[in-house]
Amino acid sequence: MSFYELSTKIKKDMVENFISVNQTKNPVSISLYYQEYRELSSFNRDVLKSLSPLINGTTHLEFFKNKTGELVFLEIAARSPGASVPYIYEINSGINYQEAFFKLQMNLDLQIISQQGPYAAWLWFPKTENAQIIHLNSPKVQSQTEIIWHVQKNECIQKSQTVRERINEIIIYNSNYQHLRNDFEYLKTMYQPCEF
Repeated sequence: MSFYELSTKIKKDMVENFISVNQTKNPVSISLYYQEYRELSSFNRDVLKSLSPLINGTTHLEFFKNKTGELVFLEIAARSPGASVPYIYEINSGINYQEAFFKLQMNLDLQIISQQGPYAAWLWFPKTENAQIIHLNSPKVQSQTEIIWHVQKNECIQKSQTVRERINEIIIYNSNYQHLRNDFEYLKTMYQPCEF
C-alpha cells in the first residue's frame, strides 16, 4: 500500500506537488515521478472541488492507494506540510510553500514561479537503542546529499520516544529520478547512520 501527501496552493495559479510517504522504521518521503503525479492530480482536484469555495492558502492532503489501485482519502488540512517536506518541495519546484501559505493568509502579493528542479527525498533516522555512538556513517549515494546530524561521536543516546528524536536527517536530490529512487531505497533499507 502506498501512502501519499500533497500540498497545493489554492487560487492564484494553482500549483501541485506530490510526494510518496512510506511508513517504514523511519519517517521518509520522496518526490513522485511525472506519471504518478498525473494520476494523483485529478484526485486532488476532485477533493478540493468538493470542499469549495476555498480561501487562498495551501492545503496538505493525505490519502493512500489500496491493493486494487483505488485512491482512498485520509485527511486534508489548510496548512503546509511538516517535517522536511517543504524543503524538498522547494528543491523540486522552487516554491517555498510555507512562505506562500503565510503570504496568502495575510493577503500579501505572491509571485509564484514554478521551475522544475531535481527530484528530492528526505529520511529521518531515529535513535534505535540505548548505546554509545562509536562512529557516524555518511551514506555512499549517487545523489547530492545534505546531512543534519543530531548526535555526536562518543555520545550516549537513549532510544527515541518521539518521531522528532533522531540520529540524523538526510536530504537527497538528483535530476535522474531512477538514481534518486535507488539511493532512497538503499537509505531506507540498508543504510546504518552510526555504529554503536
